[in-house]
Amino acid sequence: MDDAASILSSINRYQALRLHEDADFASCVLALQQWRLEAMLTALGSECGGGPKGDLLEFYLSEVLLGVHLHELNKKTNIVKVIEKLFTGTDMLTVGLEFNALTFEISEKLVEQLHGVAETGGLDVKLYVEACHRAAVLDDMEYQLALFEKFSVYLDEAIRDPIVITGLKVSKIPARMFGFKRLHKLLSHGFKLAKKAGDPRLALADVITLERQAIANIRRGANVIYSPVETGSN
Repeated sequence: MDDAASILSSINRYQALRLHEDADFASCVLALQQWRLEAMLTALGSECGGGPKGDLLEFYLSEVLLGVHLHELNKKTNIVKVIEKLFTGTDMLTVGLEFNALTFEISEKLVEQLHGVAETGGLDVKLYVEACHRAAVLDDMEYQLALFEKFSVYLDEAIRDPIVITGLKVSKIPARMFGFKRLHKLLSHGFKLAKKAGDPRLALADVITLERQAIANIRRGANVIYSPVETGSN
């Protein structure tokens, strides 16, 4: 599948999400995401306590890892051409959009199994692990993590590419005109944090380790999902 076809497929998957049509269901998805975010932040502890690496970690945990709501994707025709014209670094965007669609698909499958528990504040590790097994999302989670690892590699390449950086700068106004203000702002902010952190692959290594550990724990039905990770672990 070429980049254009992959981008279109990911957009179609995102557009097909139930959360766009069902406000109550969307609230449950948000509650689940918030529960996971709090668990990850607790496990990472001081790693998100400031500084370039901490700022990048916190940004990707809160803004990217659990899914990005790109409502503008529901409003555009010829969206692939628009994206390709506005944003260089297509490999990164292709992987990022697929990751985003899959992330929400996994969350929706889990919410369907949890029956509103997350929204009422009754979610715990046992219920979450059971939902993961009933929804059969563990292989999807493995692939999701692989996509995130690819994204971190492409991000590292992109922040070192002057063509990509220049393209992002000059596309600010056109992006706003075409309704991609949020996507452009997200990318720009992420790029700035990634450049300050140095090597995004190293900065995000703890997140990848944490997610890999979580998948292993869920597979074996452990009573804990996230455990504190050691600084600089791989």
